[in-house]
Amino acid sequence: MKSFELKGHARPVQYLQFNTEGDLFFTTGREQFALVWSFETGEMLGSYDSQGAMRGCDVNYTSSMLVTAGADSTAGLWNVRDGTRYATIELETPVQCVRFSHGDTHVLAVTTDVHRCVPQVQLFKLPDDVPASKGEDYAPVMRFENPSSVITFATFGPMNNTIYFATRDGEMKIADVETGQTVVNKKVHDGEIMRFRWDKEYQTPITASVDSTAKLLDSRSLDVIQTYEYEKGKIVFDADIAPKADHVIIAGGDDPQSVTNVSRNVFETRFCHKMTGKTLGKVDGHFGTVNTLAFHPLGKGFVTGAEDSSIRLHHFDDSYCGSPGAEDVRF
Repeated sequence: MKSFELKGHARPVQYLQFNTEGDLFFTTGREQFALVWSFETGEMLGSYDSQGAMRGCDVNYTSSMLVTAGADSTAGLWNVRDGTRYATIELETPVQCVRFSHGDTHVLAVTTDVHRCVPQVQLFKLPDDVPASKGEDYAPVMRFENPSSVITFATFGPMNNTIYFATRDGEMKIADVETGQTVVNKKVHDGEIMRFRWDKEYQTPITASVDSTAKLLDSRSLDVIQTYEYEKGKIVFDADIAPKADHVIIAGGDDPQSVTNVSRNVFETRFCHKMTGKTLGKVDGHFGTVNTLAFHPLGKGFVTGAEDSSIRLHHFDDSYCGSPGAEDVRF
């Protein structure tokens, strides 16, 4: 495996997202811009500059449009190619997370509980001509409220007829898009769910939690299929599922806010067998908590981003293909 360190952020890297083909990936930190990178070369290709810090992003299916989550209570829609900002969606609170729907007809935005607001997932329909639209054209067509706990992450379900979201109290929920009602609610973790990602078939989400575990879930029932253990007492900030192998990767470390933590530093990415849960190997390289990671959509490697502001780009070679669990998944 070949690994490269990429520098572009001056502050902690919070989130990264690949495009569909895997030739590009996008990163955000606690800064007023998002960056786009080449997976093949590691070259930084451009930036998307805003007025507020960006907490997350997503790219549409054709890699023509980027949506960003702003700490300034906005969601931005951008031209991927030239960095032009098409439109600004105004919200009531800082935005935690944004996602495109399958087919790119809608976007969702997660808002939090500041200013006495109820935590919500807000759903917006995109106009036919986004470049010609203005911020005032965007009003939520549906709101999914969660008064009991902050929503940490959300995505559309496999057919766009559901919304999946995770909460600070360790619950995963499925809401019906038409009725706005929660149809499945499961306590999955003993603490906050930091993030979740999907396998390529949208059959199983994998969660990452402060309780030092990641969990593979059934998409219909949210029952736990497998649990992956990280270092005890450490937070799992992100997890992902390999697209062509029986592997998952999990990573994390200490809570960056916990300045009194004097335990052993663990800033590694762990490879686990998807079916057995066994740890197969570990990849080091960062000097701070790993906040985000993702597999390449075609299984060519993976990328990690950390509290030390660095990005690690990993290209698999022939040795990976012969490792345990690296054969194609058979259903």
